[in-house]
Amino acid sequence: MPGTNCFLYLARTAIHRALICKRMEGHCEAECLTFEVKIGGCRAELTPYCCKTRKKH
Repeated sequence: MPGTNCFLYLARTAIHRALICKRMEGHCEAECLTFEVKIGGCRAELTPYCCKTRKKH
């Protein structure tokens, strides 16, 4: 199966990005809310943004 390795790599990368987002105290969403800031990416298709609540200064 020639394309199987590609799909496994993409799935592993998506899981890794989601874990990094969680470590930065964020969550994966399709759109960040107005009181949140985009701090990175999670996955390309369903939840592309890693969002985190803004801190008030």
